Amino acid sequence: ITILTPDLRILRANRAAHTTFGLSYGDLVDRYCYEVFHNRSHPCLHCPVHQPDKLHGSETGLVYHDRLNKTFEVTSSPVCDDDGELLYLVHSARDITQKLKDDAERNILSAAIRQTSESVVITDISGTIQYVNPSYSKITGYSQDELIGRHISFLNINPDSGALFEELLKRLKKGDVWQGQLVNEKKDGSHFTENVTIFPIVTDKGDVTNFVAIKRDVTKEEQLQRQLQQAMKMEAIGTLAGGIAHDFNNILSAMIGYGQIAKSRLDLDDPCRRISSRFFWPATGPPTWSSRFSPSAAGIRRRTSTPSSSSTSSRKRSSCSAARCRPPSSCTSPSTTTVRLSSPTPASCTRW
Repeated sequence: ITILTPDLRILRANRAAHTTFGLSYGDLVDRYCYEVFHNRSHPCLHCPVHQPDKLHGSETGLVYHDRLNKTFEVTSSPVCDDDGELLYLVHSARDITQKLKDDAERNILSAAIRQTSESVVITDISGTIQYVNPSYSKITGYSQDELIGRHISFLNINPDSGALFEELLKRLKKGDVWQGQLVNEKKDGSHFTENVTIFPIVTDKGDVTNFVAIKRDVTKEEQLQRQLQQAMKMEAIGTLAGGIAHDFNNILSAMIGYGQIAKSRLDLDDPCRRISSRFFWPATGPPTWSSRFSPSAAGIRRRTSTPSSSSTSSRKRSSCSAARCRPPSSCTSPSTTTVRLSSPTPASCTRW
């Protein structure tokens, strides 16, 4: 606190003023306030606490001290005589530097809470809602006025939500942090799932004053997770089915191979040979010898004339050696070019 003349010269100053400016007691006397605050040689043009046309009432303003890097809230009160003439000015300065920093920090935190996509709910120690951010109102469909004053459990669909939250509040009052998942109901009746973290606000003395709940809607994530699990199940089933089919084909291939070997050792007129053809050939039936061993495919030219007797024997021997795979009936006439058999696997030629 300082007492100044109308021309802003300091007449008296208390010890707190000297301590604030780092001066010995009495060093402020006979100095001007603009010299102390701004290191200037003349009054400030726009002094927030000294306006000559408004000297009949108190004025309050903020004054920044460059050297101290501090902001002061200064209140100037005039002292007048009986005729209304100004005699003195009483300045009361209060350091509000830390208060301004705290206010700025609170403003930033408040803006962050309002603009975050996460839901923020603040309650008292009994669980009564005192604040909700816009995100929570948007998710639930309730306005802030509709939510404030309600108990935090009123949206929960669990029939035992009352007992659940009572136990939860007991843990929070001990200073514990609770994390879990809750299913709540929106205003339109639809349900949503949210991950919740609730923690207490504790004072410097260790007293719990409030609870803060940070919530995140995970309904879509849960749906995607269920779809992914279903896709993984189907993939596992497909892999299992493919493995079983592969193993079955391996066993079946061996069975078919042994069956064909057994069939090839049967006589042509054996009834079992005709029956076995149903199992070891496709449904379209066995291929014909005319398509597999036609003379054109074997490079044999069709002959329309009867061969000479001198070469008959040699031709028979050559045709027999070239057609070892033909059945005996194909060797009866050298001029025969196409023979159909009921069996795709002929026995070896034994007549020749």
